[in-house]
Amino acid sequence: MGLDIQLVVEASEFDDFHQSSGIAFAEPPRNTKLFFAMTGIRGEPCRFPARGFPDTASSMAVFHFGRAVVDNLDDVDSWGTACISKKWALASANQGASRPLKWDLVSSPEFFSPSWLRLSELREVLEIASVQHTDLSLELAVIMELMASIEARGLRSRIVF
Repeated sequence: MGLDIQLVVEASEFDDFHQSSGIAFAEPPRNTKLFFAMTGIRGEPCRFPARGFPDTASSMAVFHFGRAVVDNLDDVDSWGTACISKKWALASANQGASRPLKWDLVSSPEFFSPSWLRLSELREVLEIASVQHTDLSLELAVIMELMASIEARGLRSRIVF
């Protein structure tokens, strides 16, 4: 949340990712400059402004970024599932901060500027942010190597964050 970057790496045979597989979840260390470049918030230079949660997302992305809609939050303490009240879900959807996902799930309005990037786009973002490959956190470097490996197999890759 906030300026923390939490992401899911997805792979798909299809350009539109209508059948995607979640491959990995990562939480690279906080990097405000990179986050601004990834989302375009606060007027920072950005080639790919935040796109919102993708229309088609893997079950892993839905699990990490989705919230189950329930009538009453007081009744769900034992669920072990991240939940949101129906009232808050509707208000968030009306404000454009959230959108419906699969089943009775919505994208969490708690996550700031949800979006997604393909590997080529992520590389452009790093260039815009003037982040050198040698300056990447271990987590982000491994994520990029994983995405390159996925694409070397003839598949498409992206990060959802």
